[in-house]
Amino acid sequence: MLAAWEREADEFYAALTPPEASADEALVLRQALAGMLWSKQFFHYDVRLWLEGDPAGPPPPEARRRGRNHDWAHLNNMDVVSMPDKWEYPWYAAWDLAFHCVALAHVDPEFAKSQHFALIASALNEKGLWNEEDGFYYDVLQLGDGAVVPLRARSMVGLLPLAAVTTLGPETMASLPDFMLRLGWFTRNREEGRAVV
Repeated sequence: MLAAWEREADEFYAALTPPEASADEALVLRQALAGMLWSKQFFHYDVRLWLEGDPAGPPPPEARRRGRNHDWAHLNNMDVVSMPDKWEYPWYAAWDLAFHCVALAHVDPEFAKSQHFALIASALNEKGLWNEEDGFYYDVLQLGDGAVVPLRARSMVGLLPLAAVTTLGPETMASLPDFMLRLGWFTRNREEGRAVV
């Protein structure tokens, strides 16, 4: 049985390897993609619940409302996600996740497409990264006094959100019943992200 699985894995990675790749390059590609697949993990993190605390328990410390992730109350992960850095979570590394999705699209495109793009779009819009005049997302520098300075440099920050935009027609939506259930939950429970759905 193990030999059959090894043969299947060899065939799987061989189909993804460019024909001109050397044996060393093919091995590096295989190990990198295997690492990407290995980074999938069930993750449950409801920021609103974390901020408010368990109703049956003692109230959380007041400092939690000002700490890391306090402004991500719309985030509720309860899914298998690509963990950009398992040591850093529960920090939500959307930047890292976007790069993961680019690589994952080669090996598991459906999984890559499922990685919370509506929430990322909502966050991008809330942070004022869109420049209507240029039709581009720019990064911003947030100063210590809270002021925000746009960095008008065309970079991956601006390109990645554009790659995540898509429109699903009624026929496609009808063929995705699981997605429709999740979308229904999302629009009922996450007011912050409705505008991007």
